[in-house]
Amino acid sequence: MAILEALAGTDKAFIHTSGSSVVGTRSAGQRVENVYDENASFTPSPGRAARVALNKDILSYSERGVRVVIVCPSLIYGLGRAAKPHSMQVPWLIRTAKKHGVAKHYGPGENTWSNVHIDDLVDLYLRALKDAPAGAFYFVENGENSMREVCAAISRMLGLGGATKAMSLEEAAAEWGEGAAQDTMGSNSRVRAPRARAELGWAPRARPLIEEIERGCYREAQA
Repeated sequence: MAILEALAGTDKAFIHTSGSSVVGTRSAGQRVENVYDENASFTPSPGRAARVALNKDILSYSERGVRVVIVCPSLIYGLGRAAKPHSMQVPWLIRTAKKHGVAKHYGPGENTWSNVHIDDLVDLYLRALKDAPAGAFYFVENGENSMREVCAAISRMLGLGGATKAMSLEEAAAEWGEGAAQDTMGSNSRVRAPRARAELGWAPRARPLIEEIERGCYREAQA
C-alpha cells in the first residue's frame, strides 16, 4: 500500500495482478456450473478471502487519484520471456505424469478452469496500461478445459496413450500441497472476459491450451 499512498492524487496508473481463483469453488475434482464475469457477485473460498479483500483495498485508491486497474488472469499457459517462463498448473501436471508414468488429476478431473495464453495476457496488460479507466477490473480468458482434458492432452504429448488416473486428496496433497490441491488443482474457476474485449478491444489470437500442450511449447520442452 505504500506505493499507492505515494501515487495518491497523481492520476498515474497502478496495475495489480490478481487471479481467477478468487471465484474458485473447492469441489474435489467435480464440475461446478457457476460462471462469472466482472459484474457477478461471489463468495470467495477460505483460501482466497484475503486476496479478495486486498483487491477491494487496492481498488479504493481509484477514488484517491490513482488510475488503479486489476487484471485477473485465469489459468496461464504458454512460454513466457521472464526469469520464470512457466506458470503453475500445466508444468505441475506434466511433472506428475512423468513421475508416475500416467497423467493424474485430483478426483474425477471434471473440474474446469478458464485459461489464457501468456502472449494474449501480455497484450491485455499493454492495452490496460494505455487505455483502462480508473477502478477497472478485468477477468482474462479465452476458453476453458477440465483438468481431465488437460491431463489427457499431456498423456498424448508424452506418448502415454491419452489415459488418465484419479488421485485422492491425500495423493494430490503429496504432489502439490493440500492448499494447492483444493484451491487450484481440484477447484473450478470459470470466468468470462467481456469487459476487456469491449472496453480495450482485446482480441486473443494465440493457440488454445490443448493445442499448445500437444504441438506447442510443452511438446518442444520434452524434445
